[in-house]
Amino acid sequence: MLIFEYTKKEVIHVFHNNEEEMHKNIQKLKEEGWSDNVRMSVTGVPLFHMRILDEDEFKQNYPNVTVHADEKSSSSFGEKYVYYTTHERKMIQRKIIQNHKTKKEGEL
Repeated sequence: MLIFEYTKKEVIHVFHNNEEEMHKNIQKLKEEGWSDNVRMSVTGVPLFHMRILDEDEFKQNYPNVTVHADEKSSSSFGEKYVYYTTHERKMIQRKIIQNHKTKKEGEL
């Protein structure tokens, strides 16, 4: 095995009250050295909504975050969601070249 880079990252998860606030917050975070939103679907589409299954519990844990109802939902109750993003920034990055020998079975 050849390790050629070592990186430590900070990760933050951010709730936003509305779309406009989210865009302003993302811009501010990027100015502070954070990445753009890194939440992606398996097909690579950026994700900005997080579905809320238990609205009462969510509001109890995060009382200052606005929960939105999706009017287009096929559910008669509408889907509840919040604006949610994830951001990263590198703390430490070193280029290293280090050979690691893996132990063979039976070796200590």
